[in-house]
Amino acid sequence: MTDLTQSPQLLRLCKLASKEHDPKKLVCLILKINQRLDELMREPDELSVPEAAD
Repeated sequence: MTDLTQSPQLLRLCKLASKEHDPKKLVCLILKINQRLDELMREPDELSVPEAAD
C-alpha cells in the first residue's frame, strides 16, 4: 500500500483544507485532495511482490 504521508502535495492540500473557512474554496481543495489520493492509489507499489501463478 502506498504511504500517503510521503506526498508533500497531499499534505499541503490537507493543511490548507483544515484551515479553510470559505465553503467554495474548501470544496475545491477537497476535490484536489481526492484527485491526488486517486493518483497515489493507482501508482504501483515499488516494494510489492508479484503473486506466484498457480
